[in-house]
Amino acid sequence: MDDSEPSRNPYFDNLKGLLILLVIFGHAIQPLIFKFPVIRSFYTFIYLFHMPAFVFVSGYFTHKRSSLKRLFIYLLVFETAYRIYFFVIFDTNPLDNIAVPSWIIWYLVSLIIWRIMARFISDDRVFIFSIISFPIGLLIGLVDQVGEELSLSRTFVFAPFFFAGYSFSLHKPLSGEEFKRFLYPGLIIILCGLVISFTIFQSINTRWLRASFSYGSIGTHWPAGIIIRSIIYMISSLLCLAFFSLIPVKNTFFSHFGKHSLKYFVGHGFVVKLLVALGFYNLFH
Repeated sequence: MDDSEPSRNPYFDNLKGLLILLVIFGHAIQPLIFKFPVIRSFYTFIYLFHMPAFVFVSGYFTHKRSSLKRLFIYLLVFETAYRIYFFVIFDTNPLDNIAVPSWIIWYLVSLIIWRIMARFISDDRVFIFSIISFPIGLLIGLVDQVGEELSLSRTFVFAPFFFAGYSFSLHKPLSGEEFKRFLYPGLIIILCGLVISFTIFQSINTRWLRASFSYGSIGTHWPAGIIIRSIIYMISSLLCLAFFSLIPVKNTFFSHFGKHSLKYFVGHGFVVKLLVALGFYNLFH
């Protein structure tokens, strides 16, 4: 979700553009998921893959010299802005839960941590680390003390996707054409994902999808928690691959959003939360 890549590939601009629109759409419908089962199922489907895919792309565009200063500035500015904004529209205390990033700002915190980690992992070990980070993401759910604070739970849970993307950038650069061979299988996987979201996962606790809570916090014992997260990992990975196969390789309407994805990401939250504060979602019954 970094807009600073020196050379642009239309495939990745389209990919990021579609993903940021899914992020905005997911946040826009979130206040309605407990009112309308259909909306909740669509929300589940989106959250099964859109953040893992975005994390993968962020990893792909990471390199040892990626600017941390710019991310720290974004973090400081928008964390402060959101806390003040929530104080104005929701009358919350800006100093409450200071260790918990304000809503969507968790991504900036996690991205900084991932990029710091990437600087200390030798290039020939990144692939191995991406594999090892899967069981770490499973085991971290056993630790009740790891949750929303400093976005640590999400950092660990989504780390496999980040380092998978980082590994590809180092050892197998992508153009987008590689995924086209999976187009028809991808369509089948997308359809299966929708069916799962509207049936088996229709009533799933959305905390599983946000990856910011331990198994105990969700009310699940550890054996079941590890199994459920493993299944989500598998489904998310397949849906990411399927989604990648659908992306156009030439400039489209979505390219613009991809070129400015970070700005849309940090900015759209102000609009969504204003709609919540104004009672817009109360109009839907």
